[in-house]
Amino acid sequence: AANWLDGRAAERVKQWDEDGRAAKVLEVTGTTTFGGLFPVLIEELAATQPDVVARATTHLNCKDWIRFKLTGERLTDYTEASRSFLDVRTTDGFSAELAKDLGLEEYARLLPQIHRADGKAVPLSEEAARETGIPAGTPVGVGMIDVAVTGMGLGALENGDSWLILGTTAFVGTLLPSVSERRSDLSMVLATGNGKQVLEFMAPMTGTPNLDWIRKVLGLEENSWTELEKLARMSKPGASGVVYLPYASPGGERAPFLDTNASASWAGMSLTSSTEDILRSVYEGVAFSLVECINTLQIHSDLVVSGGGFRSDLICEILADATGQTVV
Repeated sequence: AANWLDGRAAERVKQWDEDGRAAKVLEVTGTTTFGGLFPVLIEELAATQPDVVARATTHLNCKDWIRFKLTGERLTDYTEASRSFLDVRTTDGFSAELAKDLGLEEYARLLPQIHRADGKAVPLSEEAARETGIPAGTPVGVGMIDVAVTGMGLGALENGDSWLILGTTAFVGTLLPSVSERRSDLSMVLATGNGKQVLEFMAPMTGTPNLDWIRKVLGLEENSWTELEKLARMSKPGASGVVYLPYASPGGERAPFLDTNASASWAGMSLTSSTEDILRSVYEGVAFSLVECINTLQIHSDLVVSGGGFRSDLICEILADATGQTVV
């Protein structure tokens, strides 16, 4: 299995930008092209692992694979389909024209049927019941991509509702009546299955892994997160001029900008920089990355947050101070 952090197709992203295919993906699916996107990744896998691709029967993302193992049904929903060949302008289904324009029409066979997230559930199979202990026949819903269903859990259902997530990746999103209302060509767009409504979002590749990494590098793995945050607070806001760029993914960055060569780095360091300064700079870098996304998507309401990273009072405070908005 390959995930969204996969860096193998980084060079292909550059090629697609240059030959116009990335623009076609953006026009039809509303999504900027990055190395972990299905159309790019399947081209890479077909070139480097042709036998594997030849044997493949269906492309399934994480939750769809789990549902397949539970029910035997190969299905997806509109949010997941948006990351392949779904035309989000009409939400009528996969675009055969896009697949052809990308030179990937032979892989359209891998795409599963699209069902609404609130459509008819599929019963748990007898085999899955034996393996899991869950009663056979238990309804298994189609579901949605994690960031979209998190928004629903936070009460975001209407156009204009927005929310943030800070976990392995970061996320800033807002619901819009249609893709024509999008605020940025650097964002990604997912159809929700609710008419032409879309979720426009920006998702920096790495969120909390920046904190995990600096904790390890500074030899602070034995310290609790509470102790780590206390240490970071010993540095003043601005981290004594130390600035951290949180672009730590091997595949580069996709938000708040797209650059397959982007990497994490520091600026403003000197012999006077302390452990506390370096640590605080990472907290600030992660938060400021979110601020850029908030500004790009023109979110002016209270910031409704979710995800393990927002257990950090310090990150919430930095976010509130930098935006002037209430974090809830």
